[in-house]
Amino acid sequence: MKKCLVTTTVLMVFAVFFTACDKDGIYNPKEKIKTISYSTGDTKVLQETWTWDKNLLTKITYNSEDGDYTTFEYDKKQVSKIIEYSEGVEDGYMLFTYDKALLQKMEMFYDGNLTMKAEVTHDKKKITKITITEVDLEEFATTKSLDYKQFLTRMMRFVVGKESAKIITQHLLLKSDNSYSIEFIYEGDNVKTEKLTALGVNIYTIAYTYDDKMNPFCDALYYGESGAISMSKNNVLTAKQTSAMEEASMETEYTYVYDGKWPTEQKTTFSYYGQTFSETYYYEYLD
Repeated sequence: MKKCLVTTTVLMVFAVFFTACDKDGIYNPKEKIKTISYSTGDTKVLQETWTWDKNLLTKITYNSEDGDYTTFEYDKKQVSKIIEYSEGVEDGYMLFTYDKALLQKMEMFYDGNLTMKAEVTHDKKKITKITITEVDLEEFATTKSLDYKQFLTRMMRFVVGKESAKIITQHLLLKSDNSYSIEFIYEGDNVKTEKLTALGVNIYTIAYTYDDKMNPFCDALYYGESGAISMSKNNVLTAKQTSAMEEASMETEYTYVYDGKWPTEQKTTFSYYGQTFSETYYYEYLD
């Protein structure tokens, strides 16, 4: 079971901090998120509150009774460390290593132990591939497994997409290998396709289309439906995910309400095996 808990999140955790612009590790939008709320019906519930120190995002506080939050540390405006807290107690952290402007390596630690790492490949300024390796720690198979699972679940807020995670989970439950890759192909300033590969086998491919409005999460630490959100200049309109494990594809449609250039409301509709499900996110910005 430990292997499933650890490896399932390897790919998702390391889709944390991308950029398609001049320098990796910097998130400095013209419009700064203040709160994110969520609904699947008539009731809107606060999910997150973002705290800023001038142009640097320093903390995200989550709307829970457990006192969960995330803090961010920087080195010359590039994020150097992300720390996860539960009930006010540190659970683990991620470290970022750069070669000047470009992100080279990410490492995740839990209870002081290195549990996974990733190497980043660039084509000039764009990230085109991430190769992820899990470090096998057998102690998580026993008393620490539940705590570690909860920690990874929180880290999945910074993911390639929660729907994609379901397919990844199904695959990894059947595999014991621990090396994977995610590849990105661009069209202009947006990710056109995203592909997950394990052992030379394509697990899923996602094809995207976009609008012409500004994406407030470009270069951000965002946990939306798609990892492409943080790597693209514009807002995703459609995402079609095909899987080597499933006969049916999953199609996602995004519609927005804008305040000028920026979205204040995002409705996401999923279509899968003839069924549909919708959810809505609401964004409030600092004045």
